[in-house]
Amino acid sequence: MPYALDCNDMKFFHPNGFVVPQHFVDYAEAAIDQLIEEGERGVPKLLNIGLHLRICGRPARFRAVEGILRVLAARGGKVWVARRKDIAAHARAALPVG
Repeated sequence: MPYALDCNDMKFFHPNGFVVPQHFVDYAEAAIDQLIEEGERGVPKLLNIGLHLRICGRPARFRAVEGILRVLAARGGKVWVARRKDIAAHARAALPVG
């Protein structure tokens, strides 16, 4: 499954990364909205948002988690929030073996 650093709380440690929680929320929201638009044109995508307890589990950074959850909730049925095992089960059922 695709996984990248751009929508990942590790960017709080990167010199060109997120400085305050809202930066992460804004970036994730832009990515979510872009992928919703692509999906509405018939090209659905997967977005992994990387969260680590030692990073976004910190009090101030947890506000990013709360903000991203608000963004996802506001998009309603346009997004599927899934665990890794849910994504794997979906891929097994939907993709050809081989």
